Amino acid sequence: MDRVNAWIIVAVVALGLCATVPLARAAEASKGAKLFVKNRCTTCHSVKAVGIEKKAGEAGDAAADAAKAKRKPPDLSGIGLEHDAAWFSKWLQKKETVEGKTHMKKFLGPASDLKTVTEWLASLKMDESGKPKAAAEKPAEKPAEQPAGK
Repeated sequence: MDRVNAWIIVAVVALGLCATVPLARAAEASKGAKLFVKNRCTTCHSVKAVGIEKKAGEAGDAAADAAKAKRKPPDLSGIGLEHDAAWFSKWLQKKETVEGKTHMKKFLGPASDLKTVTEWLASLKMDESGKPKAAAEKPAEKPAEQPAGK
């Protein structure tokens, strides 16, 4: 009987340790989401997959609002399929461009917060409903055209 109890205890402890890894990841994801909201990223962006909505009607200066309207900032639910944390870090520090433009606002928080937010953004790989999303396939390359008469 003691041997059976010992194995049960070992199994329970092992299961408990296995469960802490996903819980730690969930806590870190939650911290990234909280920093995303705290840093007012929701002024422009939503992350519908995790229930974060863009804040409608927040006051801003007219030039920033006009620029935002031109760019149409995206929902970021699947953004992790497009870039990794290192890229997001550069983007949020205005050291990376997309179509010749930098991010509208430079991240001003501590490096530890930047790391948490960028890792969270890189983990976002869902559609807006929260279902896992596959990476978009790149279009097949066309074969090189042969010169006429060959």
